[in-house]
Amino acid sequence: MSDMITPGCILIAHPLIGDENFVQSVILIVSHYDVDGSVGFVLNQETGLTLSDAMDGEWPEIQLRKGGPIELDALYYLHRSPALIPNGQRIDSQLYWGGDYQSMHQALVSGELQTNNIKCFVGYSGWGVDQLQQEINEESWSILPPNTVDCLDEWENLWQQMMLHLPPAVRLWKDSPILPEWN
Repeated sequence: MSDMITPGCILIAHPLIGDENFVQSVILIVSHYDVDGSVGFVLNQETGLTLSDAMDGEWPEIQLRKGGPIELDALYYLHRSPALIPNGQRIDSQLYWGGDYQSMHQALVSGELQTNNIKCFVGYSGWGVDQLQQEINEESWSILPPNTVDCLDEWENLWQQMMLHLPPAVRLWKDSPILPEWN
């Protein structure tokens, strides 16, 4: 386990995090700067909507996820296709965040961009300068190094799977109910 906050690292919410926005959440950090803070996307919160449900015009049936509680009216995306979606921010050797919206839309509608090479989100998760490090120090989050999970895969029970990477004292919580205090 690592304590380094870097683009590509994974945050795993502690079972008793106390913030309903992040209960059993797994977050990919896409940006981290000492002067601007951190940005990430919750990987395992579905909205129950698809792009075609939420967007005007022609869109494929891609699941729309809730990336976090900030800017829920904005669309964000992770992808593996910098040639089809230029100007994205590189997260690691294969993963990009954002990029040219029109190019993304055109590549999806034409079928040139396969739906397994993109994840779409409404909203994002954000932290002010030093806020995320403080929350990690308080043990609200555990942090795993980049490439711990394929962020574009489909997952079942992702939080429980990621808990297996943590120390035994935390891992024992993996089968707890969403609200442990109700147990």
